Amino acid sequence: MINTDKFILSRIILEFRYNKGWLYLDRTGLILNQLLDQYPELEKNITISNIDAGVLIKSNNPRVTLAFTSNHISTDIEYPSEKSNDIKNYTEFSDNALNIITETLEISSFTRVGNRLIYHYRTDTLDEVNDIFTHYKFFQTSDSITNTFGESLTEPEIKFIASYDKDIQQTIRIGTVSRSYDKLSLPKSIDAKLIVEKGMSFDIDYFTNKIVDVSHMNYAEFIKTNIRSSNKNISKLFT
Repeated sequence: MINTDKFILSRIILEFRYNKGWLYLDRTGLILNQLLDQYPELEKNITISNIDAGVLIKSNNPRVTLAFTSNHISTDIEYPSEKSNDIKNYTEFSDNALNIITETLEISSFTRVGNRLIYHYRTDTLDEVNDIFTHYKFFQTSDSITNTFGESLTEPEIKFIASYDKDIQQTIRIGTVSRSYDKLSLPKSIDAKLIVEKGMSFDIDYFTNKIVDVSHMNYAEFIKTNIRSSNKNISKLFT
């Protein structure tokens, strides 16, 4: 019923939390100088807010959003294009930036590690999403529910947490995409063909709340491994 090759990876989010990152107050400039040495085009995209909000950088080259404060670091990319090597550039940038920030702030461990991947699958109508949920037995309704709340039910959604063990988990959300957008307002760096207006979403968040030694992290490989795992799980789930 589903061609899994048509799932589009629409967003990648990395987030790392830590304690005792207050060197952020003293060394933000040093971090920015090191980033600008490697990515000079970032300079026009730097926003420094109040102490709580931290530093925010939104860049089109490489196409990435970076934020860091005294207690967390995150990177984010929306609608990565394989043709533009967006994922490769994003993983390399994230790896470089996270190494620079953790070393400069003398962060030795993370209290939480997370990587969220959001996929979209395009359909012609929202009814097709209902059919997918029914076909794969993700969502079942009874006549009593329909009769109580209306003549029809649309935009189903499910959420569950799967655990490898007590420390490593995945939050999975399968739901509906229903939106519209103005193509003319899109940045030139985003391919409009990657934006799904109607369809199904598959959202998986890999995370651990155990203490993770920073020296054990290979950020680029972490992202690649999770993407491979997600693609494999999608193929397995929808066969």
